[in-house]
Amino acid sequence: MKNIIFSLMIILIIISSFGCSSTKTYKRKAEQSSLTPLIPTEIYSETEFGKTPKDFKYTEPPVIERQFPPEYPEEAKAKGWEGKVLLNVEILDNGQIGMIEIIESSGYPILDESAVKAAKTWKLSPAKNGNETVGVWVEFPIEFKID
Repeated sequence: MKNIIFSLMIILIIISSFGCSSTKTYKRKAEQSSLTPLIPTEIYSETEFGKTPKDFKYTEPPVIERQFPPEYPEEAKAKGWEGKVLLNVEILDNGQIGMIEIIESSGYPILDESAVKAAKTWKLSPAKNGNETVGVWVEFPIEFKID
């Protein structure tokens, strides 16, 4: 019974963090390509989203090892939908992708979903704080533009 109550409390906390978050976001404009992360990271939130604190300090940023661009959904292409998705991605201390937060939507859920799906496949070497690998959050802008 205690496990069920605990599980329900965790679910309620997670659900409430999506709709009622007091997230405070700080942004920088990127001069880089749409798949280049803004590194070093800044403090992106005052609330907990994943396991990694969003204001964690490090001495070496994560390095991209594998980063495939998102698939441009055929429906979006056919309808002429374009936009930019800004993701906040948790890079775990082993370089794997953790939680993914959409900071700015493209305005089209199908494009947002494609960006998140692509981010889940990325591989990075972890950030370091001295000799220790650490988890960090990194902002990634992803642009969908029909050529």
